[in-house]
Amino acid sequence: MKIIQAAAAILVNRNGEVLITERPAGKIWPGYWEFPGGKIEAGQTPEMALKREMLEEIGVTLESFVPFSFVSETRADEGYHVIVLCYLCRAWQGEPQARENQQMAWVRSEALDGYKLLPSNKGILEQLKEAL
Repeated sequence: MKIIQAAAAILVNRNGEVLITERPAGKIWPGYWEFPGGKIEAGQTPEMALKREMLEEIGVTLESFVPFSFVSETRADEGYHVIVLCYLCRAWQGEPQARENQQMAWVRSEALDGYKLLPSNKGILEQLKEAL
């Protein structure tokens, strides 16, 4: 079974809202919402991957972030296991922009249940609600 490792950022703005992005057509799981991030490439630490992905996907440079949670999920029907390392971030440079033609939304943590989140992202919702 293939193992996919990814890093995701939970960006929290001054209003206590978190940024989620919708996966665009042409990618696996189109139409699902997620915390921005992506695969950890060979030779990268999770932190390096997270910084790269934030710049590529939404055009921000992370200033500080801390490990928050992780998700480990088997997708046997699709032949892979995914491990997503989630980081909490409250400081970045730049204004988030949709660089991959994705939809974006700032959402209060208690309203995240109203979005069609990736199954791997749902695993951290309760922890996130408690933390914010």
